[in-house]
Amino acid sequence: MTRRNTARTVATALFTVLTAGGCGITPTDTVPAGAPASGVRRPGTEARTVQLYFAGPHGIRAVDRPTDRPLSPQQALDLLLEGPAPSAERERGLATQVPPMAGRLTATATDGAVDPYVPRAVGSGDLDVTAVTQLACRTAR
Repeated sequence: MTRRNTARTVATALFTVLTAGGCGITPTDTVPAGAPASGVRRPGTEARTVQLYFAGPHGIRAVDRPTDRPLSPQQALDLLLEGPAPSAERERGLATQVPPMAGRLTATATDGAVDPYVPRAVGSGDLDVTAVTQLACRTAR
């Protein structure tokens, strides 16, 4: 296995683990109380916002940004890389831990999946866990 294939395998495994445990959605058994869950979009509905994930004082926080059209995975990832908006998002203490990268960070959509390419060694400590979580949550969304 080449070094690139090994790095991609490690990155994919890390993204999968973080996606399964992060992003504010945790699995639970049925709870027979209260109103139906809210805040998670129904699959297949047209979004008028894009959800980005930034680091906050109390962990990763989702931010909804209005859009005039549905965005591709790459367009949404590009918004994440721009960081929090200067107004309300930064005032809430949100920041990005995704560092500038020498290569282009990309997301390619295929049937039922999004394939991210991170031009850094994800499993070697080049990216901290918060940066990986931001990328994993945005890519999974």
